[in-house]
Amino acid sequence: MTVGTLYAWTNARGMLPRGLVEWLKIDMDVANPSDNVEEFKKLFPLGKNPAFLGKDGFELTEVIAIVYYLVSLKGDAELEKSLYGETLEERSQVLRLLSFTNSELAPSVAALVMAARTNASAETYNGKLSQCLATFGLFESIYPSMNFW
Repeated sequence: MTVGTLYAWTNARGMLPRGLVEWLKIDMDVANPSDNVEEFKKLFPLGKNPAFLGKDGFELTEVIAIVYYLVSLKGDAELEKSLYGETLEERSQVLRLLSFTNSELAPSVAALVMAARTNASAETYNGKLSQCLATFGLFESIYPSMNFW
């Protein structure tokens, strides 16, 4: 029996939860909010992507909270340790990484892609590129073992 419905677009923010549902083989409906915008807005007036509605009425938004919930639903302690870490410090660093990626890195990459897709001026594009590279540089300074270049 399904545990509820994950509402997630197929964009970057919705991709991870959608992938986890499939990878973890969670019995959950996955819906694209675009298929029924009125229903989605009625359930989640802020329109946050992704969003989860449990069969018991439990509501959850924010990608990091939903990812945590999905992994925890699996009930596999070893999986949780491998993804989240074993110590408080390791788990805190994983949350830090997810939060930074969600709040800084993803918007920076999205802005750069949007500038490219809309044929923004060279000045605008170069500004977005500089910001994106600076964000990756900051990311690398926080997590030096994650060398992107």
